[in-house]
Amino acid sequence: MPKTTCKSFWIAGATALVLLMGQTVSATENKNVMFVLDASNSMWGQIDGKAKIEIAKSVLQDLAARMPEGAKMGLVAYGHRFDRKLKECDDMELMNPIGHFNAAEAPNAFSFITPKGQTPIARTLNETANWLQEQKGQDNTVVLISDGLESCDEDPCAAAKALNDAGVTTSIHVVGFDLSAQQRAKLECIANNGNGKMFAANDASSLSEAMNKVRQEVAQPALVVVAEAPKAEQQQELETTFEDQFEGNGLADGWEVVNANEDRYVAEAGELLIIAAPPASDPAQEDMVNVITHSAALPDGDWEMEVQLKLEAQHGGEAFSFGVMNDHDGWMSAGIRSTMAYGKVLLESFIAKNEKGQIARFDTPVGEVGDTGSSQTTQRWK
Repeated sequence: MPKTTCKSFWIAGATALVLLMGQTVSATENKNVMFVLDASNSMWGQIDGKAKIEIAKSVLQDLAARMPEGAKMGLVAYGHRFDRKLKECDDMELMNPIGHFNAAEAPNAFSFITPKGQTPIARTLNETANWLQEQKGQDNTVVLISDGLESCDEDPCAAAKALNDAGVTTSIHVVGFDLSAQQRAKLECIANNGNGKMFAANDASSLSEAMNKVRQEVAQPALVVVAEAPKAEQQQELETTFEDQFEGNGLADGWEVVNANEDRYVAEAGELLIIAAPPASDPAQEDMVNVITHSAALPDGDWEMEVQLKLEAQHGGEAFSFGVMNDHDGWMSAGIRSTMAYGKVLLESFIAKNEKGQIARFDTPVGEVGDTGSSQTTQRWK
């Protein structure tokens, strides 16, 4: 972890990203295409008397029928599960995994997609990385179809770079549908950072033309980055700077609760339970409830954090995060969260960084449990 002078250590209910680059090999097989469809509320806007979402569905179904032979396709949608007034940013869903989307399957998948909510492009790209883990090291193309900009105060350009640098994707193409010139310029960095191209469309005809260009791009052979195994590091004896087992009742000296809501946190019998209140969900938001900070000074140089936690998995909405913080525009965090999919609760670890207000985030699957129950895990972040 880079040298950082931190004013506080914090945990809440609610980094360093190692990028491995190695030899490149030409790949003409194992082509995978993940379509990411914007289903936010703005897709109800009309062009020539027809809703943009219906135009996009029609063109995407037609494209699926004309993709290069052997290409395996998947479909992700965002912004279709929660009303936009809820400001819910974890609103993305894997409609069809890679290899399970085609022209025949499209109508069934589309029937579950009704525009409602926000435009969480960055988080959707991060989740797409998880859904492509089984295909890592193959020729993975992401095609983002969007009629608007990120609405969840995160950085989709950084997310695209992280996917490409980590070898999850070989290219990320962006099809901007009914965008202004200013909006297009802001979305173009996703394609640039993802080794892809930006295509603009303003109506059904130009959208079809743009998607045909995407098809031509997919047909081209790509360079796949093969990650080399990291070299073994010498084990160094670590000196403990700070440790708290949360024994007994109440918080020990040195802890402070910011925006305290005593009805929503408890430290008792060696366990700490914190319940954050929406809409604030990270330290970039000054009104986040029950952020518990400690005044321990962290040393310069490299250091590690380790946390043992028990995450109750009841409905796929629990999370735990901890990190270091200078201010609301400068912090790093890591944690565990649960999401619901296919009747199971999926556990993911995440790392996030806010640098001068620009947030980048990356998630990694940990495991899964039943639709109710709990999971105990120990995670270490360097």
